[in-house]
Amino acid sequence: MTDRSGRPASLARNTVAQSAPRALGYLFSFLSAPVIVEGLGLRDFGIWALTGALAQYGALLDLGVGISVARYIAAQQDDRRLCGEYVGIGYLSVAAIAVVLTAIATATAGIITRALHGISLADMRVVLYSSVVLLCCSMLASVIAAYPIGRRRMVMPNVALMIGASVNFVASVGSIALGAGLPGYALANAGSGVVSVLILLAFVVKGEGSIPLSRPNARRARAFMAFAIKNQTVRLTSLVNYQSDKIVIAFSIGPAAAGAYELANRVAIAVREIGIYATSAVDVELTAIMRNFGLDRVRATYGRLTSVAVTFAFPPVLLAAAVAPLLLATWLSHAPPNATLVLVALSMAYLISVSTAVGYGIAMAVGEPGVVAKTSIWTAVANIALTVALAPPFGVWGVLAGTVIALTGGAVAQVILVQKRFSLSAQSYRDAVIPALSVYTALAVPVAALSYTHLFHGRAVEAVALVCLSGAYVAACGAWAARSGRLPAAMMNRLARLQLLRTPG
Repeated sequence: MTDRSGRPASLARNTVAQSAPRALGYLFSFLSAPVIVEGLGLRDFGIWALTGALAQYGALLDLGVGISVARYIAAQQDDRRLCGEYVGIGYLSVAAIAVVLTAIATATAGIITRALHGISLADMRVVLYSSVVLLCCSMLASVIAAYPIGRRRMVMPNVALMIGASVNFVASVGSIALGAGLPGYALANAGSGVVSVLILLAFVVKGEGSIPLSRPNARRARAFMAFAIKNQTVRLTSLVNYQSDKIVIAFSIGPAAAGAYELANRVAIAVREIGIYATSAVDVELTAIMRNFGLDRVRATYGRLTSVAVTFAFPPVLLAAAVAPLLLATWLSHAPPNATLVLVALSMAYLISVSTAVGYGIAMAVGEPGVVAKTSIWTAVANIALTVALAPPFGVWGVLAGTVIALTGGAVAQVILVQKRFSLSAQSYRDAVIPALSVYTALAVPVAALSYTHLFHGRAVEAVALVCLSGAYVAACGAWAARSGRLPAAMMNRLARLQLLRTPG
């Protein structure tokens, strides 16, 4: 439960709280995807994936306001009036985007219908409007949750977000079970988004009291927007790197191909998100350290936080590549052609990027997201250029090759630039990353050897093999991390106490 005294929760508790809703959301997405694909068909599933990706680009119209509110509240948490100003900017941003996106959806519904074929204009409008509602509800939830999150009291809002994710899961699967087509499925998602916002609002008001709201000061609003726009650049380039492939595939090859790609991409993005869960509360925590103790204290945390981050980040990404055939066979029964290779390629593309989260958190804490934005822009440019060059001769594989090369090179460049700008130790990063990557990769080799040799036949047998191999890999990774002292201090202390309990008197 949230500490009702007003004190912030510990970094470990906040990290778990911040990670839990996203983990639950990906779990529900994983569980529901086969049901939805079976109910809607791969083509309609691809159309829903496409409209969701287009809506994500529409979220860029908030100019980075939504993702910056929590950081400013962390920096000004003792001044309720200033916090209210930033919350007010967030609400205004969501309202403006709702109006603009509704107009865009109305104007483009016919164009998208003609481009995709096989869906009526009326149904396309329902799908687009539902995507807008779902997106705006998600953005509004971010603003509402920003106040307790910025105060480092993250348990209560994230419990509410987990309940909201559960509501969405029930609505999505329930609509398919009741025989709803794509429009009914879209409306069910939109309705669950509205309900989720109301649940979150009730929880936050109960835990924090009234959410502060003040008229924004023009000067502070300009400073806030300058920061937010730089932060938004990172988000824009992330969308280019993580969402644009399915759009290119949908229009150049077809919605069914985009749906097949989206299935593998869901798994790859999920394991990437799991990989960075250990750093989900780091930017707010580092902002508080920066405010209270200064940059030197922030620098001192770089090596240790990176060591902990990659300890949790690398295993899920490497494991997804190692067990890809078993994972897709167990999940989907009949995986689309080449889905295994797509999943492996995307996992490798995300591997190095999961080690950059602490550096990004430091840039946010210092108030200079532009440092990361520079490398993000060049990564997106390289990704687009490589896709244009490689897609015509190689098709989907050209798109994937461009993504792997661009994201890997961009992640390395970001690490170097952040270290140089904030005088962070390059040796600390290498000591944190290289041993972990080497050991976890070596441990993944025998797992991959068993997964790719077609020793297991039948969905039940493949599921058992998947669980056993994954469990053995995670246990081996955990044992090495514990022996190397790479786990968080709270986990190391708990393990030490357990060891003492097991030691004969």
